[in-house]
Amino acid sequence: MSTDVKHVMVRLPLAVFNQIPARKGVGGRNVRAGVSSWITDLVYKALDLDPPASTAPNMTPDLSGIDVSKLDPKTRYIVALYNEKKSVRELVEILVEKNIPTVKGGQWTEDNLRRTLQRLAKKHGV
Repeated sequence: MSTDVKHVMVRLPLAVFNQIPARKGVGGRNVRAGVSSWITDLVYKALDLDPPASTAPNMTPDLSGIDVSKLDPKTRYIVALYNEKKSVRELVEILVEKNIPTVKGGQWTEDNLRRTLQRLAKKHGV
């Protein structure tokens, strides 16, 4: 199977969309994450095909080579959890639950944590 990907827009009736599991996002709003992967899984299942292992690039870096002794305590904690193979989503849940703010004092999201991890990797050359 080719690794080429065609992006399509799908319209879903609201009744169908509302059946997709929601999670709490920033400010307590409901967020339906992974809608595209949910639809993709249904298409592969309907066509009786094996889905590819992954069509998305690896968005999270390997931080195992970072010398954590040079990091501030909050960043050291985040890197330690990340190196324990916690997912970005799990990390965000832990950081929000423990009321650990971002550098600018905001609440962590998957996007801003992923960008933070990528910047750390770039800064430390890993």
